[in-house]
Amino acid sequence: MDEAFDPMQGATDLGDGLTPIDIWQGLHANARNWSAVRYGASQHHDRTLIDGSDLSVFKALATFPAAKWSAMCEAVGWTIYGAVGLSWCKDTALSEVVAAWKETGLKINPTPEMRRPAQMINPAIFPETNSLREAVIAVESDVLSVAIILAARREPIALDIPNNALASAHPMIANFLLADYTNALSQDQEPLKIEWQKKIEAPPQE
Repeated sequence: MDEAFDPMQGATDLGDGLTPIDIWQGLHANARNWSAVRYGASQHHDRTLIDGSDLSVFKALATFPAAKWSAMCEAVGWTIYGAVGLSWCKDTALSEVVAAWKETGLKINPTPEMRRPAQMINPAIFPETNSLREAVIAVESDVLSVAIILAARREPIALDIPNNALASAHPMIANFLLADYTNALSQDQEPLKIEWQKKIEAPPQE
C-alpha cells in the first residue's frame, strides 16, 4: 500500500509539525486576540494565557537561522511581531531586530499594545545593565533601540545621565520617561516633566 500523501513534505518542521509560517501566523492572530480582550476582571488572566502561548513557541525558533526567518518576513512584509520572532532565532543581534522594527514604519509608544511586543523580545539580546547611560552607549544612541529597551523593561532603569541630556531626549524616548519615571524624579529633576511634555506635544520634524 502506498504511503499517504503528505502536502507538507519538505517544509521545515520545528517540532510537533510546527513550521516558521505557523509561528508567524500564530503571533499575529494572538496579537489581535490580545487587543480584543475586553476590560474586566478576567482581562489580566486572559491576556496572560495568550502571552504564555506565544512564549511557549519561541523556544522552537532557537535553532532556526535568523537569515531564514528574515527572508520569510521580507517576503510577506516586516511587522513588529516578525521582528519579535527574529529576536528568538539563532544568531540574532538587537540591532537586527531594531532594523526589522524600523521597516514596519511604526514608532513605539507607552501603550499596552506597543509595550507587549517589546516585552516579548528575547531578553538575552538586550544589554545587561540597569543603567540608562550604559544602555545608550551599548546601542550607540540609536533612538528606537533606546525606546524599545525602555518599553521592554518591567523594572525601572537608573536615569544616570545629566539632567540637560534627559531634558533633550528625543520625543519617542521622552514619552516613556514621562509615562514611567515621573514619580521617581528627584526635586531638582522636577522641571524635566515639563520639558518631556513639550517634546511629546511638539516633536521635531524628522
